Amino acid sequence: MLEGQCRSFPDCTISAAIWLPLIESSNRPLQRDAHGEPQLSPANAELLANATARLEAFFAQMEATGVAADAVAAAGRRAALASDSPSGSGAEGAAGGGFCSLRLMLVAEIVGDEQMEAIMPINAVRNAAFLAIDTPLAAMVDVDLSVNEGLAARILANKTRLQELLSRAQSQRTAWVLPCFDVHRNVSRGEKSAVVDEVLAVPVEEKSTKLLSMWRDQHRIHPFAADRYALGHNATDYDRWFLSQREYVSGFQDGYEPWFMAARELMPPYDVRIRGRYHDKITNVRHAMKMLTFMVAPDVWLVHRPHGLSPSHLGYRNGTHAAGTWALEKEFSFNGSVAQAGDLYLKATLRSYRDVIRRTNHNIYVPVVDESWVHCRDVLPWWQQRGNATDVTSSSAAHLHAVGQQQQQIIHHRRRR
Repeated sequence: MLEGQCRSFPDCTISAAIWLPLIESSNRPLQRDAHGEPQLSPANAELLANATARLEAFFAQMEATGVAADAVAAAGRRAALASDSPSGSGAEGAAGGGFCSLRLMLVAEIVGDEQMEAIMPINAVRNAAFLAIDTPLAAMVDVDLSVNEGLAARILANKTRLQELLSRAQSQRTAWVLPCFDVHRNVSRGEKSAVVDEVLAVPVEEKSTKLLSMWRDQHRIHPFAADRYALGHNATDYDRWFLSQREYVSGFQDGYEPWFMAARELMPPYDVRIRGRYHDKITNVRHAMKMLTFMVAPDVWLVHRPHGLSPSHLGYRNGTHAAGTWALEKEFSFNGSVAQAGDLYLKATLRSYRDVIRRTNHNIYVPVVDESWVHCRDVLPWWQQRGNATDVTSSSAAHLHAVGQQQQQIIHHRRRR
């Protein structure tokens, strides 16, 4: 999925934070060396070494793919310029078409049991990825999302518009909602990827005809999660979006959780008390909408690439078992009653969510973050100064397991050097 996302973000930087849970026995104190580094068990030390090697190999593969893709894109731009008028007026329109520049970090977490291993600390990992952002504009998006040509061709390649967006993001505290689409569940598994690619390739000028028809007439796509959690994106008002050529003020309702782009220094961190996939983005968006004016971007959209469920989605409740969900089915005695770990996890998440909402409504909410994250943000040089006003950047968070990886991301753009 990361490779697919890289292809949809040409000339952008994607910074991916990969989560690796390591179970250390809670029966013995964790030993640390003279530098404060934890002394892992031999099995975990080997797991960490193997994960590092895998990521290094993946990074090398992505770099090679990027070099080849950029070469093809550069040749295409030269051909476009050669066939253009003597004035070269089509130079900006020929931008894009290459590959992203990838930043990759491995974040290991020591946990005490299989239950914590099964629930990704998604917000903490997002915050880790956020640290790698060094440009003035940023947009958090998941790794299973790709973006249409509008971001690269109409915004990032247009210096005038990019400068205008940056100025508004910083001085007017404006943020832009990025509408997102899902592939309809009736589309066969073998056709889903083709539908995603088709949605990405729709020209912006044809969103109110071809793209709208794919939703209303052909029933091949629909607004993200409309079939399972409509509250998450209803306030974007997709009916209005399809007819609009200009941005408009986003609505709001409880549960709203769009992906959005804003000034980096104004984007709030994520509350680390919330692990897994429930209420994670909702709390952040609600807080951000207290601070920023949300507009809906008229010419940029995202598409969700279908994939299997992670344990944090608790998909087993619908009869779909994912690796690791057995740990969340384990029963524990708690407050004089017996409950499954998954139920206890949901109750804990709900308590944190309600606390965030209460504090946000009273304008006293401050996201809970790790001390180490605060320290890194205080000392990293790119967080001590403003970035280049002509750049935008991207970052991501992910879960690496022994048998594969599931990823979560933040995206920002920056010109390749």
